Amino acid sequence: MQATDILYKECIAANRFGLAERRVRRIANLGGADVWVTNQLRKNPATLNFPTFDTTGPLSPSAPGAPNHNEIHQNNFFIRLQYLSKSTTPVLDRLAMFWANHFTVSGTLNTVRRFIVPFEFEAIRPNLTGTFDKLCLSAVTHVGMLVYLGNHVSTGPNSIAGKKRQQGLNENLGREVLELHTVGREGGYTQADVEGLSKVLSGWGLASNDNTVAEFVPARHEPGPLTVMGKVYPDVGKDQLGLVIKDLSQRRATADFIALKLCRYMVRNSLQPQNQMVRAVADTFFQTKGDLLQVYNTLFSHPQAWEPLETHAQNVRTPDDWVVAIHRVFEFGDVTDPLNPSRKLIKQYQLNGVLGQEFGRSPGPDGWSNDPSIWITPDTMFNKVKFATALAEFVTNDSAEDAEGIADMRSRISAFMPSPDSLPSRRVISQASSNEQAATLALLAPEFLRRA
Repeated sequence: MQATDILYKECIAANRFGLAERRVRRIANLGGADVWVTNQLRKNPATLNFPTFDTTGPLSPSAPGAPNHNEIHQNNFFIRLQYLSKSTTPVLDRLAMFWANHFTVSGTLNTVRRFIVPFEFEAIRPNLTGTFDKLCLSAVTHVGMLVYLGNHVSTGPNSIAGKKRQQGLNENLGREVLELHTVGREGGYTQADVEGLSKVLSGWGLASNDNTVAEFVPARHEPGPLTVMGKVYPDVGKDQLGLVIKDLSQRRATADFIALKLCRYMVRNSLQPQNQMVRAVADTFFQTKGDLLQVYNTLFSHPQAWEPLETHAQNVRTPDDWVVAIHRVFEFGDVTDPLNPSRKLIKQYQLNGVLGQEFGRSPGPDGWSNDPSIWITPDTMFNKVKFATALAEFVTNDSAEDAEGIADMRSRISAFMPSPDSLPSRRVISQASSNEQAATLALLAPEFLRRA
């Protein structure tokens, strides 16, 4: 393999499977693209230093002592951005972002907003390389999911609480677990299955609205054996849900649904169900009963995952992806610091949705679309130009403590755009009249807006 081939693969690893790298050549120094990806997958999530969050407190914003949901959400956003900008496991981060979107918790309700970032770090990340059923159970029973889809007020009609208070069954979460989380819309479930799973989920919620701690409340759980997709599940209390999710996770429909979605997210959005790579990933999912590490290994070892793509076939970075990439490549300091000047711009453009994606507020439980046409429109590009121009003013040189510090913007850009395919962009950027202009052009280059 020639040096230029290594650079191609390094760029794919850094940008298609990762979050962008300040110096792509470091991937070669760590053993090459395949080793770089594999070593990250071998990391035990329990050994990673995740930030921690306090999600307790009254649910209602008007309750005495209630936290400011929106303020907490904004602070959590910057904690997450700082973590991602410094992370040494960007492949795991990409996978976490995929699953957090797959199991969407959206802050369309103000009461949900403070749970969005904790959901990613508490329900998703610790279960990234385990089995799908454990990941799914963790996501479904997290306080953020329970409140977002109203399961915290769902009560089995024949439960103790249901008979006393005549409270009803909420079918939102039961429907989404089937339609969006496991077997998919074509998975063969019926309305009776939605009702059955909703009864299984009854009782999963909050012990009290005065303190947002997720609990299983037996008095609200529908008693007796319950049927979901042709199988009767015994009345074993809180363990009943785990039995159902395990069976749903091992269905062929779930394997096919997840494989297509994962391959489209990680490689190319236009992939079709019968694509060889998609089929291989689905087969691994089904045969291993949802062993996620083996699923990832099948994906990243498949030749099609590493194929060069024409620009029109590349996935576009969502605004969230783009802002994260910017902070991994350029030096902006600690964005959790309220006095950081870049923080105001990010809040203005990203958190307020000016770039087209208000973080944590997807329109529905199906999450954000991966369709490139949504993220590149005249309006979004106009605002990206404004944002990039304003942010470039705060781009600084690498710190003097960095042995590989790069003072010249031209060499900095070459370091994260080393592929020969990037020569046209680098030529345009090299003609910039200032560092700020060069940084602006880099942020708006195809190599930055799209994934390799």
